[in-house]
Amino acid sequence: MQKSLKRTILISLPSVLIGLGLVVAAYFTPPEAKTDDGHQLKLFLYIMGGSFSLTSVFSIILLYFMVFSKTRKKQYLIANGRRADAEIIEIRKTGTVVNNCPQVILTLRINTYDRPPYTLKHKIVMSETEIYKLETGRKLKVYVDPKNSKNIYLETGA
Repeated sequence: MQKSLKRTILISLPSVLIGLGLVVAAYFTPPEAKTDDGHQLKLFLYIMGGSFSLTSVFSIILLYFMVFSKTRKKQYLIANGRRADAEIIEIRKTGTVVNNCPQVILTLRINTYDRPPYTLKHKIVMSETEIYKLETGRKLKVYVDPKNSKNIYLETGA
């Protein structure tokens, strides 16, 4: 399991427990109990408990699919993709930063062995130290999807 998924589960767990506690409290609340502004306390507790629990569970599920879809894509391309050489033509930062790592656009010339070379722009998030290890003209290994040549997995080797 990825670190980010474990961290999200640990952070979301108290919210889920609070939500379940509010639902249990709502179950035992008498129907005539009211909030300060005159609404039914039982209904308020059910709504708040459901909101806490469902929001946390939804975020865990969403992150799970985001993390593992990238892993499945990488595994698919390594298993089924055509191995090719890529030459870096240009490296440009996009201005977007994810977890203190800048996103860059690499312009690559990809040379597969069964078709003519082609140029592709590939966005990737990498640390500053990895970016400085990459330079124009450097050769990298890539895996190219046989069904869609724009879908690649890049081995940065950095």
